[in-house]
Amino acid sequence: MSPGNTIKNEHKKKALNTTRPRLANPLEILERTGFPVGGVPSFGFKSVFLVDPKVAEQTYIFTGGGSPQSLIKIAVEEMLYTNRGQVVRIRK
Repeated sequence: MSPGNTIKNEHKKKALNTTRPRLANPLEILERTGFPVGGVPSFGFKSVFLVDPKVAEQTYIFTGGGSPQSLIKIAVEEMLYTNRGQVVRIRK
């Protein structure tokens, strides 16, 4: 999302059907995804992917490329197909 947009916990709770969503720490991210913080792509591992409608409106996005120093440019339509992303408002 663009700078200045923040994620609203109430939206995450509803989308994930949970009462207390939280951010994972760097070790949890590495163990769960196989990628370090800053390099996690938006596909390639089992997870629930929430995509804000503002992101879904874009033609292309840049996502983590496997390391903190790399990015991948991907069509949003392809990313949504690949990760089975749920388009749901998560920003405030």
